[in-house]
Amino acid sequence: MGPTTAYLTHTIIECIAYAVAWYVYRRQSGNDDVYTPSQRWLLVIAGAVGAFVGAHILGALDVMMLAPSRPLLALLMERTIVGGLLGGTLATEVMKYLKGWYRSSGDRLVAPLVAAISIGRIGCQITAQYDGTMGMPSNAPWALDIGDGIPRHPVSLYEILVVVILYVLIRVYRANGHRADGWAFRMFMTGYLLWRLFAEWLKPVAQPFEFGGIALSFIQVSCVLGIIYFIAVAPKLAEFQQRRAQSIASRRSDIG
Repeated sequence: MGPTTAYLTHTIIECIAYAVAWYVYRRQSGNDDVYTPSQRWLLVIAGAVGAFVGAHILGALDVMMLAPSRPLLALLMERTIVGGLLGGTLATEVMKYLKGWYRSSGDRLVAPLVAAISIGRIGCQITAQYDGTMGMPSNAPWALDIGDGIPRHPVSLYEILVVVILYVLIRVYRANGHRADGWAFRMFMTGYLLWRLFAEWLKPVAQPFEFGGIALSFIQVSCVLGIIYFIAVAPKLAEFQQRRAQSIASRRSDIG
């Protein structure tokens, strides 16, 4: 498989991943959605724009360390799921703030994200030799040759296993009655970012940052910031948004 074939193959599988994710999202019952269809569409559009921008910016920054001489346009063609997830989250939260909405909007995205990541990572594993997602050389019995004659960690297959396990844990947790607003999305994002923080050490990536003797890549630094956000900031932000919305409603009531 050459670079052109690999790119086309990856693009086709990526499109299938998006289509399946959209199908899973649409199949979910809308009766328990806290937002109206028009509000949900606005959040989806904001999230999609933020995900596109975040994925390409973080992807470019990460690859730039390995290939600083690449043209800017080529760098901006790079993308990463981590940047997409964080960019989409940021854009969605900004939109909710501007609209005065405080309820969590991410729980309905967990199943579609699991579907998209699982299918997309199949494409990454097939084209890993050309798309920069290859693992480090390994002597493990499950190491795979991606076409360069070197057995490597099948990092993309690891990721499929991780997101499926996360989804099962979330379903079990929900079955036990834990349904606090937004917890499912925060649990998924925290678990996924923890995995990606570790997974980058299994790949030949540039790690220009160092903290306490530990080298980190742009993606890993973003993962750390994202984990802090979802554990410590997101719950407080939801409380703030709720108080703000109640204050606005109270003022409108007084005026009326």
